[in-house]
Order: sequence, then structure tokens, then C-alpha cells
Amino acid sequence: MIQNLLQIVQAIVLSMDGEEITTWNQNYESRQVANIVQEVYLNLVPRMNSPTNYTMFQLAAPPGGSSAAYPTICTMPVNCTSWNWLKYDCHLSTTTDPLFTDMVYITPNEFFNIMTQWAPSADNTITQFSYVINGEAVNFEVSNDHAPTYFTSWDDYTIAFDSFDSSVDTFISPSKTQVFGKLDQSFTLADSYIPNLRSEQFPLLFQEAKSLAWAQMKQIPHVKAEREAKRQWTHYGKSRYTGPNALNEWQRLPNYGRSSPGFSVRRLWDGDVSGGDGNFNAGFNNGYEH
Repeated sequence: MIQNLLQIVQAIVLSMDGEEITTWNQNYESRQVANIVQEVYLNLVPRMNSPTNYTMFQLAAPPGGSSAAYPTICTMPVNCTSWNWLKYDCHLSTTTDPLFTDMVYITPNEFFNIMTQWAPSADNTITQFSYVINGEAVNFEVSNDHAPTYFTSWDDYTIAFDSFDSSVDTFISPSKTQVFGKLDQSFTLADSYIPNLRSEQFPLLFQEAKSLAWAQMKQIPHVKAEREAKRQWTHYGKSRYTGPNALNEWQRLPNYGRSSPGFSVRRLWDGDVSGGDGNFNAGFNNGYEH
């Protein structure tokens, strides 16, 4: 069940025989509990690696200068913790509809090997500029007559593309990028704030916060809350994904076991133990009786 901060704090305070509250900062005890909920949530998020923490976002302009000065350099947002893929709008100057295309990652060594093949003094389709990396100025030579195809990164933060189409833009525009990844989660100390979790994940947050609150504020463990938190972790491992991606981590492993005509552990996990005819015993016996 989805709960806001006030509801979570009220329930934990009540479990400790505290005074009734109507706001999270009503007294010292409620403020302690609210801060514990915040601490637990911010620790849970990276550990859970929940799909709800992934989103679409755009690259940012390079620091220390304008995009025009560094036409193929962008950066990841500072609150990006990981990312999966990167696209760029590669539409031609003769079209207006966006054409988002997957960018191909190559290693820095491959990237700079390609750049050293250009001769900017003899080719006006090559743009040359200098960019500082770890205090050292590095020369870049990139194509300016077509949209980018490749990119690299030497620090997992700075993104360097191999080219840009000067007939469309004079530099790689961050607003024309699409990135899918995970951003740092924030937590707001406000009564109406709702943590960014799915409804079935709230019991895990509640039990972990309740267990820590008892340990810190009452100096005694809450055995039942600790036990329930472990159960919630087990449940979360099985229900992390929904929709077409609804496979738990165990189910994603390859099945190297010997197949049988009727029964398998994988089918038992998935709830199919009928042997194909709707009969549980038939499925069991087919696998174990010869």
C-alpha cells in the first residue's frame, strides 16, 4: 500500500508507544523517525536497483565552455549513477522529423586512433578543437559533414562523439539526445511526500525503518520487524519486474539441467506442475517415476 511520509512516521511512532502526531516534525521523536525513514530510503534505493528508478533523460553541455567551443563534447547529468543506452537525433537538413539513432560505443583507444587519421589542414569537412582532460589539453579532429555514429568516454562522465552535421547544428545538441539510465533519488521531508516505490515495495521500506528506529531510539531490536524485512527482501527479489520483463533473477539464469518429459524445477517455480494435462500428480510422477 502506498503511503506518504506522515503515514509511515505515524505508524512507526505508534509502534513505539509514542504520542499521536499530525505532522512529521511535531516533536523530537517524530523528527527522529522521519530522518530514519529518509536514511533507510536513500540506502535502499541503490541496493534495490528497482526499475522505478530508471528513466529517460538528456545529456548536458560540457563544463567550462560553450557547446560551440567543443562541438562534439557532452556530459552526463551529475546525478546520473548508471546508464544503459544513448541515442541521438540524426535527421538530415532536408527533413524535420526526428530520427533518433543508437550511438555505438567504442573504446577511447579506438576513438583516438580514428581521429589521428584525419588531416584537418587539407579537408574542410574536419573540425579541430582542443579540450582539457585532467589538466592536459587534448586535440580533437572530428567530421562536420554527417551526424554522429560513435561515441566514447574516458571517465564515465564526459561523452565524446565522432562527428556532427554542420548543416543541421554547429555542435552536438544535448536537447537532441536520449539516454536511458538511473538517476540519484531525492527525499523530501514533507508530510505529503511519497517515496518513489511501487506499492508492494512500501512494506520493505516500513519494516526496515521500523527496525532501525527501534534499534536507535529504544536501544532494543524489534525481532518481528527484522524478520518481516527479510521476508520482504525475498518477496522483492521475486517481484522486482512486472509486465513483459517479469522474470526474477533466478529465472534469468540459463537452465542447464537435464530436461524431463513432464517436470522441472523451473516449471515448478513458475507454478506449472501439471505435466500438461492440468494434473499435479501427473507432472510430478512424470519427472520422478520411471
